[in-house]
Amino acid sequence: MNENFWELLMKLEQLLIPYCRILNILQTDKARLYEVLHGFAYLYQFWKKYEDNNMANRILARLQQRWKLWEQPLLILSWLLHPSYKTNYFTSPIISQISYLHMGK
Repeated sequence: MNENFWELLMKLEQLLIPYCRILNILQTDKARLYEVLHGFAYLYQFWKKYEDNNMANRILARLQQRWKLWEQPLLILSWLLHPSYKTNYFTSPIISQISYLHMGK
């Protein structure tokens, strides 16, 4: 019957909601590789806006460590090859000639 317990439990629930949303998307049969990139971006934005800067900075550092472990060129390539993004963001002649070497930079 401790009021602090229930407040902390509600706070924990609010922290877990973004992770549950991402997991629900990634566990479907129709999940695509670019959605992993979206998940990273969603979590990064969530923690950038979080009010406890100390905790948010630690989580962001861990997210960046995880990002470094992933095959970044493959994730970025999945985003570049997405038909909707390609037509909306990559229509200039210079950008359409992006190669693997450019992605590394």
